[in-house]
Amino acid sequence: MPFGQDGPSIEIVHRKNCSASGLAAMNTSSNQFAQPFSPQILLLQGELVARAELARLLIAAGHTVRPTALATQALAWLADGDYDGLVLDLDADDGDSVALLHEVSRLQPDLPLVILTGRPTLPTAIAAVQVGAADYLVKPVAATMILESIDRTLHSLAALKRQLGRYVRQAARNADGLAPVSYTHLDVYKRQDLGLGLVDDLKA
Repeated sequence: MPFGQDGPSIEIVHRKNCSASGLAAMNTSSNQFAQPFSPQILLLQGELVARAELARLLIAAGHTVRPTALATQALAWLADGDYDGLVLDLDADDGDSVALLHEVSRLQPDLPLVILTGRPTLPTAIAAVQVGAADYLVKPVAATMILESIDRTLHSLAALKRQLGRYVRQAARNADGLAPVSYTHLDVYKRQDLGLGLVDDLKA
């Protein structure tokens, strides 16, 4: 179904928490920390059927999805927590789309961003480049194409660094009474599951 029709909405949150005992055991056994990682995607889309369809596809692909039809709500969530990607339909906001893009970038500067619009303009295209958007897709566009764009973006090295950093911060918050995760812990997880040289970059 092309992206851009109306219908019922859904609200989906799908998250794995890390237990304190599993986190504390990382120094001796990284296997106890090998839990599924679900990238968190914020979805700003005003069309109900389109939002529900894309959320369903993202969930099926293993992502956590937080959908909304309101730009103000999306900005509030960005200000309050970390996300691994944002699908932003500029048509969902009746205000200044260029200002919206720059506010998103201010709140989370390195956030992978896929932009949708049925009314492409030169100012929004320029703003998309300025904020480092991964894609600028003109509707109607198939939901599967949007999913492919998100997955391609999330598999970049920069996105992997962001995901790993968020995962470690989340694990530290979920471990009751435990000190924040050290970079020794992070290095164990990196060697075990990603095999990427991310630790020095994340220390900054």
